[in-house]
Amino acid sequence: VITPWRDRNVRLEGPEGIQLTLFTPLGE
Repeated sequence: VITPWRDRNVRLEGPEGIQLTLFTPLGE
């Protein structure tokens, strides 16, 4: 939850997570 860039499920926690999901590939 605190690390949205690490968990893609965070987007389900809040709308902000959806935007961070785009950066997930950069973290992986």
